[in-house]
Amino acid sequence: MQDIVQELRSIQTLLDCLMEKRLQLPSGRRAQLERTCDQFQQVMSSLAMVPAAGEEQQTQQLRELLSAIEELHLCLEPLEAPCSDLVARLP
Repeated sequence: MQDIVQELRSIQTLLDCLMEKRLQLPSGRRAQLERTCDQFQQVMSSLAMVPAAGEEQQTQQLRELLSAIEELHLCLEPLEAPCSDLVARLP
């Protein structure tokens, strides 16, 4: 679970950086970034529900979270390219 939280923190850092510079992105990329931020919020909401679930439900929810995180990475790939100089400076 800690690995998932760490990964989500990394994604959040990247999203925060990209959102600060979103006006420099073309409109299509900006819209994609906003959709990705919405997806990220859904993942965070799902993560908050995991501890309240039973063991079998937790396993299923964690699998779904991992899948959603992979999808976030796929959504972020095209956004990172035009902002590679910003991404390179992330902690």
